[in-house]
Amino acid sequence: MAGIMKIKNITAMRKPIKIMQIKRFSSKPYVYIMLKSVFFAFCLFVICAGTAMGNDSKILNTATAFPRDNPVKIVYPVAMPPYTFEDDTGAAQGFAVDLLRLWSKKTGIPVQFSSAIWNDGLQMMRDGKADIHASLYYTEKRDAYLDYAAIVASSKGSIFFHKSISNLKNLGDLKGFRVGVIRGSYHEQYIREHLPEVVLVAYPNLPKMLDAAQKGDIRVFVADVGTTLSRLQERGLIDTFRYNPSLVLYRNNFWIAVREGDEKLAKAIEEGMALITPEERATLERKWLPISTAKAKDTLFIAMCSNLAPFTFI
Repeated sequence: MAGIMKIKNITAMRKPIKIMQIKRFSSKPYVYIMLKSVFFAFCLFVICAGTAMGNDSKILNTATAFPRDNPVKIVYPVAMPPYTFEDDTGAAQGFAVDLLRLWSKKTGIPVQFSSAIWNDGLQMMRDGKADIHASLYYTEKRDAYLDYAAIVASSKGSIFFHKSISNLKNLGDLKGFRVGVIRGSYHEQYIREHLPEVVLVAYPNLPKMLDAAQKGDIRVFVADVGTTLSRLQERGLIDTFRYNPSLVLYRNNFWIAVREGDEKLAKAIEEGMALITPEERATLERKWLPISTAKAKDTLFIAMCSNLAPFTFI
């Protein structure tokens, strides 16, 4: 283009310079630039190919450590939406399930999902009938037979109460109530340790506890906020049972865990999760989580006051 522009300029100025002379003059830098561009493109190709080969080798090394005809067995809580649950067809669903499916795709490691109620799932891990637990809290007791490999999502526990009850402001306000908990859960352990005098009513899973709450057997229960809001919304009870957002009993993470000492599988989970891009994870968060901080071009976050009824409230 530089050579052509010179021809036009020179023609306009009517200077007696031959076109062949201009071509000879401009060809050397043109060839040099072309060679430099080709060399740069080749280097870029080598760098990208090396990166891709590095990722592929990581996937290959991880996948070859696990035979394809023997899938890794994953147990998940049967009723803990939006993280794990069983749909009407009996298929595994939820954020943690999709996250592990994507991990399987990234690593090439085949997986097999099995559902269980809470205590049964923990027992399957203790007995070696499952290789991975899809989503659970860390506790010192569980740490004796589990290793924690990757975080699924952050979580918090709170007190849910019937709308006929005045706002509960602290843990001590539970005195005098029969409080529902899930048997064997972190919530049950927390209340027994911090408020042992409270009368607890234990249920095998969240749906059974919500059934009891809906029938009026209990009016107060302790549970994970995200999971409970999802279930209340599903049942049309979101206005019947509420919680105080400022009263957070504890904060914890839902973890993907393996059996104690299974370092190979724990490392495979860690490496495989690292292959999941922020965009891929954000897509899953927006699909499943009722409250997600994953930023996207089509997402607008709006701040609001949680207790300024009737204008804004939770």
